Amino acid sequence: MLKDQNKRPRGRHFATYCDPSCHSRRPIATSACLAAHPVLARGHVTNISAMTSSIFNRLRHIRPSLPVAGGAVLTLTTTIWVTDSFYSLHRVKGESMDPALMDGDVILVRRSDIIPWRSKQQDEATIRETTRSRSSADENNENSTFNSATTTVINDAKERQRIRQIDASWGCHHQESLIFTPSAPLMLAGDVAIFASPNYYPVRYAVKRIVSTGQHRIRPTDALHNVETVPADCVWGEGDNKDKSEDSRDYGPLSKRLLVGKVERILWPPSRWGRTAERKKPPPGRVWPMNFIDDDDDYDWI
Repeated sequence: MLKDQNKRPRGRHFATYCDPSCHSRRPIATSACLAAHPVLARGHVTNISAMTSSIFNRLRHIRPSLPVAGGAVLTLTTTIWVTDSFYSLHRVKGESMDPALMDGDVILVRRSDIIPWRSKQQDEATIRETTRSRSSADENNENSTFNSATTTVINDAKERQRIRQIDASWGCHHQESLIFTPSAPLMLAGDVAIFASPNYYPVRYAVKRIVSTGQHRIRPTDALHNVETVPADCVWGEGDNKDKSEDSRDYGPLSKRLLVGKVERILWPPSRWGRTAERKKPPPGRVWPMNFIDDDDDYDWI
């Protein structure tokens, strides 16, 4: 007979007391004790059938919510895919891009060209039409003149074609691929871009204006002797507010692999909603090509 009646039973096959209110000192089989008090089963015998039925009873209540959970997972994965491949939202911090982008603005960034080959076809068609118009004008001894808007469109198409050739020379063929591959959209000088800053780890995004798209020489400051070379696979980015901007003047040219996307619109605050990041080209004489590959005198490189 045990002296401590309140001691928890330790035996595997028998338990002295299965009920605190029971005054009987006769040993009782563990199975009978467990039948009377299933709580004691945790320390002695595991009832598999009881556990299985308990799990199924719980799943029975969860089953109606499985379609909702599946829909939530699908929505989450789709949202992540869209924000990583097509469009994403970013909040501007700092004053490096004043007044184009101010501190606290929420901007919409386009991360890739959805149909890259379509843009290439349009540029080729624009250049063909321009060449055909000038050829017909030369045959008829007429002067082929275009207004400023048309000239800008033609020059932009030629610049994009030049960038495509440069990108293809160092192994970037995403602009010609028929299969969508997420990559930064093709950007021209004057566009506002988001890129991963090379001065910070882990990754920290920065927003600057593209001054050179590669294969150019640039004068970062007003000093005539200060000239930098921008390689073919790099860009040169600067902030509009030069006094409060840390940009390529500090860390040099940026690899195109660091580009994240192009700033499209301002979504917040409401007073600035819908405004686009206006393209602003660098002043003449600050950027010039490393080698002139086009014989068209009317083509303005920058």
